[in-house]
Amino acid sequence: MANEEITKILNAAARLLVKNQSVNILFEQDVVKIKLPTTRDLAKDLNTPHYYILPGFSLMEKNKLIKREERVGIWTTNEGTRILLSLLKDNYVEETKNILGEKLFTALTEKINTGLSKDMD
Repeated sequence: MANEEITKILNAAARLLVKNQSVNILFEQDVVKIKLPTTRDLAKDLNTPHYYILPGFSLMEKNKLIKREERVGIWTTNEGTRILLSLLKDNYVEETKNILGEKLFTALTEKINTGLSKDMD
């Protein structure tokens, strides 16, 4: 159930990033983060009351897939970025390439899959 909830939320995040044609990526030493849509936007996309998706975010934070930063937003960790990029690649590859450009998307996918540690988040 927990993995289903996480996948459902991250699928909605991927869908909204593509729909909004905007992906905020932050590169830091050994870390690549993607900013997720707000919990309210995700709840609206999922047609679910806001408070029903909050436990999923707590679980993702506990599993070190995301980090919530007060007044900044919710960002993926390296592992969360791997999962989100995988969903984007599997479900929205052309749309994502149109937003990021093919070279950046390919380089980002390669970097996150080979060059970053899970422990650096």
